[in-house]
Amino acid sequence: MMTFVCAVDDLTVFNKHTLHSIKQAESWAKRNGLPKPQTILAHGQHMTQVYNYGMSKAIYPIKVFIHQDVTMMNDEWIPKLLHLLSDRLTGIVGLVGTTKLPDYGTWWDAGEEYMKGAVYCREDMVDWTFSYDKDPVDVVDVDGFFIATNTTELFDDMILGYQFYGMSYSRMLRAKGYKIKVLPHKAWHTGGKDIFKEERTKQIKELMVDYYERIEELGI
Repeated sequence: MMTFVCAVDDLTVFNKHTLHSIKQAESWAKRNGLPKPQTILAHGQHMTQVYNYGMSKAIYPIKVFIHQDVTMMNDEWIPKLLHLLSDRLTGIVGLVGTTKLPDYGTWWDAGEEYMKGAVYCREDMVDWTFSYDKDPVDVVDVDGFFIATNTTELFDDMILGYQFYGMSYSRMLRAKGYKIKVLPHKAWHTGGKDIFKEERTKQIKELMVDYYERIEELGI
């Protein structure tokens, strides 16, 4: 079936959101005669640390790296994800992403016209619908709140900012010849509410410098 890996620092948030998504997958697996999904919860200094730990402990080929505040609105994503990742050439599936990256910036800085997918964001469920695709879409990068993979490739633990580990992982897998996809399925992600605050913007800019120095070092 699949392994869920989640970095948890607030069990109240996890129990309200992502636990619901995991229980949803457990129910779907039971109805369809498939093994119960594995769940790995951990807390670490950085997301990449937790995710690499989860990768080392996963018992299933498909791993879903998911934030603690993500509610999948129904279970229709599960068979679609399993089908997508049965293709060994597809290395990453996300729910929101972009078909173009900026020369410098976060993945969304290329512009909304390149963004794919849809998500309810923040506690008040602001509807961020970027595209109305019915089928999976090829992209170059996905947002890190939901990253599914059928590979055993590790995340770069030198990437410290949670805005950039998804960008790094997408670059790494594209460099190895994998396809990156956005699966059309709306989720509710309560994060992202502070990314435009002045102090958060300053932090992102500082982490951005480290990110671009790192990918230049790696040659990706």
